[in-house]
Amino acid sequence: QISVLSALQQKLIRIVCVGDGLHSELRGKERWLTAFEDFKAGNTAGKAMCSEMGEGLSLMSLVMECKCRFCENFHFLKGNHENIENRDDGNDYSFYKFVQEGLMTRRFITDYYGEDILYLYACFEHDLPLASVFPDCIVSHAEPEKAYTYEQMRDCWTEENVVFGLSWTANGSAKEGSVQTMLDSFTKDPQSAVYFSGHRTISGKYAYRQNKKLIQIHNPDAENITLVYSDRQFNPESDIVSVI
Repeated sequence: QISVLSALQQKLIRIVCVGDGLHSELRGKERWLTAFEDFKAGNTAGKAMCSEMGEGLSLMSLVMECKCRFCENFHFLKGNHENIENRDDGNDYSFYKFVQEGLMTRRFITDYYGEDILYLYACFEHDLPLASVFPDCIVSHAEPEKAYTYEQMRDCWTEENVVFGLSWTANGSAKEGSVQTMLDSFTKDPQSAVYFSGHRTISGKYAYRQNKKLIQIHNPDAENITLVYSDRQFNPESDIVSVI
């Protein structure tokens, strides 16, 4: 056995992070409510908000370092939380869940670090891919709202609703068959290939969608990952494991 770091250094594995680096859900609600009280009082960088942003930005600094060191084998996808500018322009949307997390995050960055850092971080977000495609699987933050082509995903910021359709899709709102169409287009064996997403929380180890072709894994309490091997078909019972 070798460490994950050694495997990355030797290009033996690929790691795909499914997005949502900021706005934590593990400790979410109470800390955000406290931060919101500070925010309403005019304090954009109170203790609760600094704690929240300290964790999130530390995580994203590690993501950036891994991407720089292991460019070909480490990937971070854009989720709906990757919207540091809190844009609301018909493709990406401003974020709020417990309180006004998107606005509060933007104000924290501009007040604490300045507009230049906000701009540079937004440039980083706009370069993030919306999906990763492999011979045996596809990964995106959310269930695809409809089937997308390579060209649409490549040109996502100029193609209407592509960012929304791969990072914001609510459970039950995707076009039926979208996953199978994409598997047919991109994978070597569409019948055995699977599509992975996160985005909406689930209570168990995984949840099936799209006639069991999409596997949803986002359980913040379990911190699950999927292990996809090149020499055997994926089995959700044995190949989804917790890192806690």
